Amino acid sequence: MQSNLPIYAELFAADEEWLSRQQGMSNFHRGCSELVGQMNEWIKEYTADICGRSVDEDTAEHAGYLRRVWGCWRHNWKKAAGDGTADGHDTAAKIRGKVPAADKDKAGSDLIHDVILVEAVLQGNDSAIIYFDRFHNDLVNRLAARSDPSLNSDRSWWQDKKSDLFGTPTKAGQLRGFVGTGNLLKYMSFVIKRDLARASVRLQRERERLERYGKDLAGLDDSTPATDAATRDCHSLYRNACREALDDSPASDRAAAKLLLVERLKPTEVAAALEIHTATPNRILKRVFGRIRDIICQPNGTLSSVFRDCGEHLFGNCETAVRLLREVIEEDYVEEARS
Repeated sequence: MQSNLPIYAELFAADEEWLSRQQGMSNFHRGCSELVGQMNEWIKEYTADICGRSVDEDTAEHAGYLRRVWGCWRHNWKKAAGDGTADGHDTAAKIRGKVPAADKDKAGSDLIHDVILVEAVLQGNDSAIIYFDRFHNDLVNRLAARSDPSLNSDRSWWQDKKSDLFGTPTKAGQLRGFVGTGNLLKYMSFVIKRDLARASVRLQRERERLERYGKDLAGLDDSTPATDAATRDCHSLYRNACREALDDSPASDRAAAKLLLVERLKPTEVAAALEIHTATPNRILKRVFGRIRDIICQPNGTLSSVFRDCGEHLFGNCETAVRLLREVIEEDYVEEARS
């Protein structure tokens, strides 16, 4: 057991004061050895089913499982002990669903299974990802059918959500925050309901836009009412400048402009969707309009000379400039949806 002492030093160092007072832990090192032995057994048992192979203590990925399992056991053990003491093995039996649990968030669940599954998908284990899908399939089907039937047939929202949950090479997964304080299925129910609500709103907006702009896209320029020919020509030129500015903008700027102007999300919502600072969406929109202005004001540009004559038809109302940019983005969006 001497080889396990470095593990104890890292895993239990912050908990030694309260842990040494718990039942069965008067001999601290022997007690810690038994805890590690028990957790190693759980890790082997559950990973055999979840990952298709047992994760042994001599493998590189084992340390992540050990820390996550101890985090779950520790939290629930300390909660059971309160200001006094508790038997860690009794706590383990309750959080594994082996005996009735008083806490309704843990009733009928196996929290050790849940945290090992979470650690496996965060580590990118392919078998665990398939297991995770199967484990949540009924929940996803039921909640999606309640929200919008088309969201049950088109699972792109669920694929996107799993990327957020599991993480990517450049972004930590949201499931890192799951430490087994409650049932994984209940946690995922909350997450899925929240994302389905957002997906349903986006889907409805897409339907409305496609219906509104898809019927007569080709005639938008010719059928747009204008007070006179000069205004109509000026608007057409401005739309060309908008399109050129968008083509010169990075994809992130175009995405932010679409969310702000077409989907009409608040800047804070756009920031959350794109994972950027809350002040950035408005700065991006200013950059887009700045590019439009630069195109219009090029000293030797064709548009510049024409706008000198018709600028009053456009810039007399800044809402017109916003509306025209919105229309250009919407037209591009409809074309993408059709292709």
